[in-house]
Amino acid sequence: MRQARFDEGLRVAELARGNVSRLPDRRGHEARLETRVGEILLQRRDFDAAERHIDRAMELNAELYGEASTVYAAAVNIRATLHFLGAKWPEALKEYQRVAAIYEQAYGPSHPLLGNVLNNIGAVQLSQFDYSGAEATYTRALEILRGAHGPNHPALATVYANLGMIALAQAQFPRAIEELRRALAVYEGSLPANHPDIGDALLELGNGYLSAGQHAEAEQTYARALAVYLQSFGVGHERATLVLARLGMAQLRGGRRDDAALSFQRALTEFRGDASDPVLGFPHAGLGQLRLDEGNYAAAATELETALERLGRSPTAGPHDRAEVQFALARALLGRDPTSATRARPLAIEARAGFLQFGAAYAGAVAEIDAWTARLPPTP
Repeated sequence: MRQARFDEGLRVAELARGNVSRLPDRRGHEARLETRVGEILLQRRDFDAAERHIDRAMELNAELYGEASTVYAAAVNIRATLHFLGAKWPEALKEYQRVAAIYEQAYGPSHPLLGNVLNNIGAVQLSQFDYSGAEATYTRALEILRGAHGPNHPALATVYANLGMIALAQAQFPRAIEELRRALAVYEGSLPANHPDIGDALLELGNGYLSAGQHAEAEQTYARALAVYLQSFGVGHERATLVLARLGMAQLRGGRRDDAALSFQRALTEFRGDASDPVLGFPHAGLGQLRLDEGNYAAAATELETALERLGRSPTAGPHDRAEVQFALARALLGRDPTSATRARPLAIEARAGFLQFGAAYAGAVAEIDAWTARLPPTP
């Protein structure tokens, strides 16, 4: 359905292009049309095609309105988002900052458009693990958006959630959960009960509970997220697959192995997409961890190898997700074959780096890896 809407939007845009060419002020219309086509292609994740149209829109807007204009800045903002989605953090940051400077000059320091761009800048900083920079940026964005919209506008929910993610990475679990609950409350007060944004907020809150070791609360929250996703998207959607994997992990860490196995298997069997889709790395990782806990090292290694390959291609997997799989795989390989330290040790070292990159929340995992690698036989 969504792909059909994108295709229809592109078809309409191409029809409009023929009409635009006959207008006396066609260049302004052409710039708006190029911007819209770029936005549609960006949503469709056709990044190369999107960039061509966005660049053309920027060129036209610069000629017509100047590079200090808000019209030009709007096109730059789209290109910054293109870079962000492509994980080109330095390019995205530079262009978002350029947009912020134009908006602040044009609208003043308290305009909600500036708050929105600051929120985007914070997202780039968070993706680069610049937690102090991101927190400062989000705090300013929060002040602007709260002043413009009040404390319960949906625009603030993303800021609350991201502040929660920063606190989570720094092992400030009570503060993280407070911020994530605040984000959820804003969405629940402004959106229909089955809106996907509520599901996303529940998923993030569940992750907070899981990181804090509150397994029962995590399980309940993931179950609520699953119910929202099933209402929004139906059985087998990638978000349902992800939350089922998280639910299984909460059950596994809470000591409910049988329920965990059912959740992981359900995530795999109900998924409607391609069998090689990166999102399936999450349930494979859960099954691998389960088999490792059972001492079934061969089965664990098979699942974890699959998980690592999938998560290496996943846009939603963080370094901590891959690190958990790497360290589990290192232990599975050594358990299956005590002479496999040659491969197990580098995996553990990479996992350690991934945990360190994410933040203080994984200090315990880093210490565990250090103790584990210290027991390995020396490298020949």
